Amino acid sequence: MAYFKKFTPKSNKLRSFTLIELLIVIFIIGLLASISTGYVMTARNRAKDGRIEATLSQIRKEATLILNESGGFDAVGNELCDSVNTINDGNINHPDLKVIEDDVKKFNGNQDVKCYSSGDIFCVQSPLVTVSGSAYCVDSIGYAGRIANCASGHISCQ
Repeated sequence: MAYFKKFTPKSNKLRSFTLIELLIVIFIIGLLASISTGYVMTARNRAKDGRIEATLSQIRKEATLILNESGGFDAVGNELCDSVNTINDGNINHPDLKVIEDDVKKFNGNQDVKCYSSGDIFCVQSPLVTVSGSAYCVDSIGYAGRIANCASGHISCQ
């Protein structure tokens, strides 16, 4: 304990830290912890967005397989999108669709992954975490990015 006390040769007394000194040290540590927590959360959310983007980009592989098998994305029994405009996780021919949807939902806060298709065109989009209202979109013309205007009347990201 003598490590934290100062010895003053004039008075032969041990001098301890004052309450103010201890409170200042505790305040500085708390301030540094709160600042670093903000940076950690930002980095974590960016990593989640990166995971959403990487996983959602895999939908193009599944869509290509469905198009080659059925000639379109809305063939009965082999649809890319289901009737409520989400990824068809019940497609028994392509179980990876469920894996993709579950993985994206795990990182986007369990929000729906929107999916629209008609004939040989499709677009799929998911909300991102870092910026409220932002989304990542993949479509049949080869676009993959943060412009997400995918809707039932507009089956394209752009």
